[in-house]
Amino acid sequence: MYCSRFFLSIDQCFENHDHIADIVLKSSNGEFFSGTPATVFEQLQDIPLNEVDILTHIANADPRPYNIEMKDGKEYPFTEMSTIEIDSCFRQVFTPKIIAGSWDVAVHTPNAIIMMESTAHKVFGENGDPIGKRMVLTKKLMSSPDATPNSGGTVYTIQAIIKDIPQNNSLNFCNRIDLLVLNDSEGLFQSESRKFTTGCSTFALLHKGKSVQQLEDHLRELNLSSDAFPDNTIGATALGKGAYSATFSPYFISVTTALGILILLIGLLNFFHFLTGSFLNRSREYSLRKVLGSSNHQLLSQLFIQSALIILLAFLITFCLIELLAPFFHLTLVVFTLEIDKTSLMKQCSEYLILIFLLNLLICT
Repeated sequence: MYCSRFFLSIDQCFENHDHIADIVLKSSNGEFFSGTPATVFEQLQDIPLNEVDILTHIANADPRPYNIEMKDGKEYPFTEMSTIEIDSCFRQVFTPKIIAGSWDVAVHTPNAIIMMESTAHKVFGENGDPIGKRMVLTKKLMSSPDATPNSGGTVYTIQAIIKDIPQNNSLNFCNRIDLLVLNDSEGLFQSESRKFTTGCSTFALLHKGKSVQQLEDHLRELNLSSDAFPDNTIGATALGKGAYSATFSPYFISVTTALGILILLIGLLNFFHFLTGSFLNRSREYSLRKVLGSSNHQLLSQLFIQSALIILLAFLITFCLIELLAPFFHLTLVVFTLEIDKTSLMKQCSEYLILIFLLNLLICT
């Protein structure tokens, strides 16, 4: 059930998710391309679109190796840090929460790093101060200028720390995001290859009162296409609908929901079968107390308190197991990685606890 709810809430971590349109390339049969060229963003900026408040684009996530400066001044290697190149409008559209540092400084700084909170804790420790630390790229990227050596050497500076972006998002579906990069001299946005590859995603924050369908209709009227893909038109769809998650999620949701409901029903049936048997064993005591003048409230309390204590004990064991096994709640498949959040799982278990209490109260009455 956790997995089902995880996938059903894709992109809801973004405050403006209902007002963000995903700009897509569509083939003649209506199928979406995986991403857009960076030039689509540049092209739309020059066109007056009454539905759009702000446009932003991001590059596809790229695992990069860095040497990171520590408190002692030495640099230590870190590999496979998931990095996404963004532009200065990312904050207005996706509203990341700044914990430390300054977004405004980052916007005006070349090769500025915005680091996720969990990544900062992992690299610098809980009480570390990452702001201002250097990160040296240790390889040449496909988008790097020709002058960049194969060993890299480009220096980045950590300018801000933000709250983690949950994995159920369309930016890097079901995979970690460690770093965001602004004004990247090695990134796709400055590269000539941006014109010929669909290595970006483009998004539009809509004006209040405007809908994704209105933007789609407007783009259809304009009949725009990318220079690199002239046979495909530029369109708009709701956030996440043009992403890989839109095709994968329904199958995963249906399977996990069916399994979750089946397991939940079997567990409830077993529990209430046990509870009913326990009540029947105490039927003589119940009848005797009723004859002796016990009120309905007292009789209800007799049954409810017994079952409530059993439920509380079961959930106490559940919470203890979650706390102990949380470091192992990590599912890696070919297409995605799912890290189960301990806090969210406990919150959902608490909701099920309340539901079972209510069902128990209904049975006792």
